[in-house]
Amino acid sequence: VLVTDLKGGAIIVWADGRGASFDIYGQHVTSAGNVDGTWPLDGVALCAAPGTQGAPCIVSDAAGGAIIAWTDLRSGTGSDIYAQHLLASGAVDAAWPVNGLPICTASGNQQNAVAVADGAGGAVIVWQDFRAGTQSDVFAQHVRASGTVDLLWPANGIAACPVVATKTRPRLAPSGNSGVLVVWTDSRSDSSGDVYCQRLLLTGSADPSWPANGVAVCVAPNTQDLPEIAPDSSGGALIVWEDKRNGVDFDLYCQRVLASGVPDPRWPVNGQVVCNAPNNQVEPLIVSDGVGGGVMGWRDFRSTISFNDIYAQRIAADGQVSTQWPTNGRLVCGATNNQLNLTMAADGSSGALLAWGDSRVSAGNGDIYVQHVRSDGSNDPQWLSDGVAASKAANLQQTPKVIQDGAGGALLVWQDGRSAGITDIYAQRVGPNGALGGSVTGVPAPLSPEPTCVLRVVSPVFGRFVSCSGATPGDVPAVLDVLDVSGRCVASQSIQGERHGFQADIRLPDDASSGIYFLRLKQGRTSTSGRIVVLR
Repeated sequence: VLVTDLKGGAIIVWADGRGASFDIYGQHVTSAGNVDGTWPLDGVALCAAPGTQGAPCIVSDAAGGAIIAWTDLRSGTGSDIYAQHLLASGAVDAAWPVNGLPICTASGNQQNAVAVADGAGGAVIVWQDFRAGTQSDVFAQHVRASGTVDLLWPANGIAACPVVATKTRPRLAPSGNSGVLVVWTDSRSDSSGDVYCQRLLLTGSADPSWPANGVAVCVAPNTQDLPEIAPDSSGGALIVWEDKRNGVDFDLYCQRVLASGVPDPRWPVNGQVVCNAPNNQVEPLIVSDGVGGGVMGWRDFRSTISFNDIYAQRIAADGQVSTQWPTNGRLVCGATNNQLNLTMAADGSSGALLAWGDSRVSAGNGDIYVQHVRSDGSNDPQWLSDGVAASKAANLQQTPKVIQDGAGGALLVWQDGRSAGITDIYAQRVGPNGALGGSVTGVPAPLSPEPTCVLRVVSPVFGRFVSCSGATPGDVPAVLDVLDVSGRCVASQSIQGERHGFQADIRLPDDASSGIYFLRLKQGRTSTSGRIVVLR
């Protein structure tokens, strides 16, 4: 996996078998296409604990480094979820535990972690969880930039949905500054699977304005599976999935869920059809187009049931497929044999970059190809038809990942078998004109981090008033909210931005009972929270 270094290069992380078992390693590739000479040769070990570590996911820390989470078998009794912070300097953050911070070590297996940045240098991590036995659930946890699990959240994570049902394939998207959206496949009404979504607050609870058991994104007959999610720029999200409601083969559908917790009423119930061409359309992906809609890509068997092609489609925030794009999608690659392991990234201009493993030369081997689809539904005329070959080395290249380079091109990484008998990690850049290599120039400078607001809370509270103090940098007004354990706001007070500090007393409602509450201070895009105990 890889993530931008905010300077036109990338931090790359992988599972590595150089030792007795697989560990987690990382490396930095600069904007000039060089392995960073200040980092250890062949990468820095993020985790070299006993047992196998694998399936890493990665998010930017907004400072040129990254937070990485993975599935970890060090306990010997099942798989857990761990995370680590890799600094831009190439050092593992000394504030985090050696070999990673335990995110969830509950009984049973925890696996298939995904993550999004929390906007404050930390991350929210979601995974499939078997602590209840053979029936899996979806759990989430918030890790702070300081290398600690958020104490406002339950130990070992919060369940996205309390309904007893098998829940699989969790995916995650940011939802404004105060929460995240989680989507999964759910068996509560149909053993073949439906699609549900829930909003989790950064205070460690499900959004009380949403249904307690999640929003039904699609409950059409037969199978709905493999959901993917992208933010809609308004706190909601677009969700795409495989759908077999016709009882014959898989088509692709999409639905928009609003930040308020309801499906967008402009969209059809159970989703808008994206592609219902003959035969199967499978393994959809979606990225935001930056204006409320999304661009989707998938493997498509409409030409023959034996081999697939790559197609893409764009859908607007109102649920309408763009009239500039062909019905049932734009052909991205129609080369012979199969195109596998599709991956996508937004191009920053309402289009998308799509990369895949490609067996057009030989069905037994694979190369790495990438294509740029523009916002108007055309394949970039500067790029080659059926995609640009990022690598046509000997033997098998597979499982690519792609991000934009910040200057109109793509950065790719993949597992490479050119050295027969082993696999290595290779990377390549495809520039905005479709040419390989070259230095990345003209990358926009990253925004300076916003000053962080500070909150100090007096607890326990014995009377009607919650006393607190803190600092709110700048002149932007701030808001203090008192939240109950369900996330419901029970009291609120405005604070004028004051760098040198403030003191405030917030009156609780007369009917506020004893128990745990949370005090949240929000200013602009930043927020901080504290826990209080009310004793009556």
